[in-house]
Amino acid sequence: MPRNIIIPRTVLNAVEEHAEDMYPEECCGFIFGKSRIESIVVDEVHRVQNHRDENRTRRFLITPEQFMRAEEFADSEEKKLLGVYHSHPDHPATPSRYDLDHALPDFVYLITSVEKGKAKICRWWELTSDRCFFSETEVAIVTT
Repeated sequence: MPRNIIIPRTVLNAVEEHAEDMYPEECCGFIFGKSRIESIVVDEVHRVQNHRDENRTRRFLITPEQFMRAEEFADSEEKKLLGVYHSHPDHPATPSRYDLDHALPDFVYLITSVEKGKAKICRWWELTSDRCFFSETEVAIVTT
């Protein structure tokens, strides 16, 4: 069962700005915060370089080294690495087959649709327990 996501508007704005800055290529980054049984509280995101060599308008690559640094940051700040965000330039904010094939369990995924350089829709996803599908999660955007 998907958990509810709680995220400050300022943090979501940072993701949207990153997506717009990288257009027409996909952006990618990490999501940090606290994980509870019924909800996920996001409090920070970090941009990371898309290491994909080709087809960057439709694919992103986060390296194992980037994941390691993200885990080290989370440990040092007493946070949890909650998941990954990325953009879909001129494409809906729904997971692709590629996204499903590369998804990790217990992570949340934020996909931002960017149309003609402007972030339009942000949708949150979690991998189902059988790892065959994504379930969309509810989000509460809060002001801080």
